[in-house]
Amino acid sequence: MRKALGILLILFSCFFFVSNVSASSDDQPLADGTYVIESGVSNNMVLDVCGGQANNGTNVQLYTYNGTNAQKWKVKYLNNGYYAITSLLSEKMSLDLYYGNKTNGTNVQLYTHNGGDNQQWIIKDAGNGYYYIVSKASSLYVDVYRGLANNGTNIQTYAYNGGNNQKFKFKDVSVKPEKTIDDGTYAIESAVGTNMVLDVYNGSTNNGTNVQLYTYNGTKAQQWKVKYLDNGYYAITSGLSEKMSLDLYYGNKTNGTNVQLYTHNGGDNQQWIIKDA
Repeated sequence: MRKALGILLILFSCFFFVSNVSASSDDQPLADGTYVIESGVSNNMVLDVCGGQANNGTNVQLYTYNGTNAQKWKVKYLNNGYYAITSLLSEKMSLDLYYGNKTNGTNVQLYTHNGGDNQQWIIKDAGNGYYYIVSKASSLYVDVYRGLANNGTNIQTYAYNGGNNQKFKFKDVSVKPEKTIDDGTYAIESAVGTNMVLDVYNGSTNNGTNVQLYTYNGTKAQQWKVKYLDNGYYAITSGLSEKMSLDLYYGNKTNGTNVQLYTHNGGDNQQWIIKDA
């Protein structure tokens, strides 16, 4: 159970509440997954990485939902009562409390994942489908500056006030793929031509060899071993060598990124959903 200490201070007829929040190691109110984090100030305003830039110090802001990766967050329970929250722009970049400061108004930003207290968060039930997000480093609450439902409004941490500016809904946008075809060796034919298939350029097994479309000829350069990984994804290796995988160049997330052959490493850039079209 969480332990909380409430202190009521009366000063010039104003009331201030100080709350120390801790987490229980057996308390996981939210399942691991990929989420859009919607603000209580408006159901179409979400936590957003400014400019879609996965750089240290990039600001986290409120912005109208647009479905981009700048607005998607991977939430992972750490088995200690706290969560890590990383950006879908890059799993190396975490939701981070600036220098772990304990003062009201401390900025929330993106920073390289380091596992520190400034990157660990309590996700606490706030009722009606909403949650509070509380910093382990400061016990302050993630907060929308002045509750302003405007594009670009800053996200900060602040003492608990119970307002909608400190309440968030986690909308699950996780990809939930499943096994769709049996393991085996396949020629992969394109819909643009019934005799055109995925082909390894010149039958080479060198790293970076291009994958292209080519008329079917039955060679091993056009054969692919498909293996289900029991996680919703497939590995696809070349018939030329099982050590060489179908690979997304540097795991880039931009349209037009090349598909190539590369030594199998099991990374996300070598795992594929095969989805019924």
